[in-house]
Amino acid sequence: MNQIAVIGLGVMGKAIAQNMMNHGFRVAGYNRTYAVTETMQGKENFIGYKELKDAIESLEKPRKIFMMVPAGPVVDAMIDQLEPFVEAGDIVMDAGNSYFEDDARRGKRLEKLGVHYLAVGVSGGEMGALHGPSIMPSGSKKAYDQVAFILETIAAQKDGEPCCTYIGPEGSGHYVKMVHNGIEYADMQLIVEAYIAMKAAGMSNQSISDVLESWNQGPLESYLLSITIKILREKDPDTQKDLVDLIVDASSNKGTGKWTSQCALVQDINVSLIHGAYMARLTSNDEKLRHRFPKVQSHMEIDTEQLRQAYFLARVVAYEQGFRLYSDASKRYGWDLNLSKIASIFRAGCIIQANLLEYIRDTFGRLGPDASLFDDFEEMALAHLPALKTIVTNGLLHDISMPLFTAALTYIIPMQQVALGANLIQAQRDFFGAHTFKRVDKEGVFHHHWE
Repeated sequence: MNQIAVIGLGVMGKAIAQNMMNHGFRVAGYNRTYAVTETMQGKENFIGYKELKDAIESLEKPRKIFMMVPAGPVVDAMIDQLEPFVEAGDIVMDAGNSYFEDDARRGKRLEKLGVHYLAVGVSGGEMGALHGPSIMPSGSKKAYDQVAFILETIAAQKDGEPCCTYIGPEGSGHYVKMVHNGIEYADMQLIVEAYIAMKAAGMSNQSISDVLESWNQGPLESYLLSITIKILREKDPDTQKDLVDLIVDASSNKGTGKWTSQCALVQDINVSLIHGAYMARLTSNDEKLRHRFPKVQSHMEIDTEQLRQAYFLARVVAYEQGFRLYSDASKRYGWDLNLSKIASIFRAGCIIQANLLEYIRDTFGRLGPDASLFDDFEEMALAHLPALKTIVTNGLLHDISMPLFTAALTYIIPMQQVALGANLIQAQRDFFGAHTFKRVDKEGVFHHHWE
């Protein structure tokens, strides 16, 4: 009998199935297009099935079904197909990038059949899925306990610990993965802005790569920096030119950054860097508007040490904003998220794995879910703030687009101001809408007749 079925054998599904097989788990494979399944036939610990019914019936009970299909209607369609073949006690896992609010509906639907539903965030891309991703399961704790031995075995390992932990009820696993992706958007854009600044200083891709390599150690070490170093050194086999220079200057997205921004608005949390990173991707695709303006060839001098400090501080702000979303969601939705454990499972296997997460894990481990990263990073922030100011100012003066470095600066500067002018806004609101205001010299709520 097979131990688990992997439904959906695209790039990620095939990799995760191979990961399971490499660890000795017997895998039943099913893909809507059987030709895809056939490419895996004959591999050790794998049996592919042409019919979904046969794949499900080949499983040990309770059946464990791992769906790796595109988020959205495809997940619901897959559940429609599974429904006739599953029975009470079976476990259905959605490991795609589903929107967390859809999970409650799907969970209730399967619950009527006595079937457990787990919303499972998976990060790491194809290589992570194959060699060990970061895994964020949520839903029924009882169901998780029955699949934990598989998920924790195939997950990345860091210091002898699996980068997989039970996140919480309902769709909390997909929520955690969604915000993870928002942080990913922000860090990618910050690296891009550092790259653009160094290009404006006349540095070659090789020189920029060398600078990033010097950064990619100690507190700044990260997966995203490591792949960027390799990207900047890669040559196009046909032209021998730097491959990155031959790629169209427009970036795509799959929606998780957008969802993070939307959730932040609902939760009233400032995620200016995550939002700005999504907006930057949209701008890169606005060909009509970009073509309207005359192009400026920017030149500026750059101090790479100042740029490093600015990048370090801005990256801390991005993580601060993401973890503030986690903290609020934990209370808002009653999930009781363990932010220290979340930081811990991000330390390997996932796209945002970085040395910084060791510090973040420690901060929340010591200070609890209401902590701020600036509880530990305030001294660094104040020390690096002059560098961030210099980089942003010089960038603006030399027509360099640095929306996230700017957002990081405008996130921190207000924290230092004695007053933000919100008193005037409250007066304006009271003037036109009688929205009332509080006073510094009296208790209570007041309305003034302005005219």
